[in-house]
Amino acid sequence: MTNETTTSHATDFDPVERVKNQITDYIDFLVSSGELKITKVNSHNLSFELCATAARYALEDQHEPPSKNFTQIVGDLHTSAATRQYLNITQEELDQLVEDHLILKVTDSSGRNGYPAFQFKNGAVRPEIQKLIKPHLDYTYPENPKKHIAEPWEVALHLTTRSLLHGGYSISDYLTKYPEQLDREIKTLQHDLHKRAYAY
Repeated sequence: MTNETTTSHATDFDPVERVKNQITDYIDFLVSSGELKITKVNSHNLSFELCATAARYALEDQHEPPSKNFTQIVGDLHTSAATRQYLNITQEELDQLVEDHLILKVTDSSGRNGYPAFQFKNGAVRPEIQKLIKPHLDYTYPENPKKHIAEPWEVALHLTTRSLLHGGYSISDYLTKYPEQLDREIKTLQHDLHKRAYAY
């Protein structure tokens, strides 16, 4: 009889276990990186705060209408013309930004190309968002360097979907409120991409 090995992927997990595992992994990462200090003094309050965040999500956030389409989550999409005018650049320069993974260009459910508005501020691409877009789009699978882990629309959803780990904020909104957390977000992204690549 031949022994068969079954590979489990994240999508095969029970949804409850998946959430629990992701939260545990994230806490382990924060502790191992030294960014989260858990001591006898603060452990009780920390547990309370984490439980309170989960409770707030259970009582309020999860009851939002679940059936949102792409643009309802990501927000407005600018046309190429509007984006060029906003950034004061040429089409060639815009195409280069897309090619270099320094700006998000996505296609909505109607097949229209656009540039998510959340990535722009004060006439420029938000630098903190740019620092998350590029490594996300650059990352490839080790055994297939030509295959990228994420498409632009996945990155857009990743940055704009509200998350329990960010206190109910999206990463985009979280960094607007807590810009000092950018380095942590970059490290978390690198950690998540590495896990995803080797689970493939």
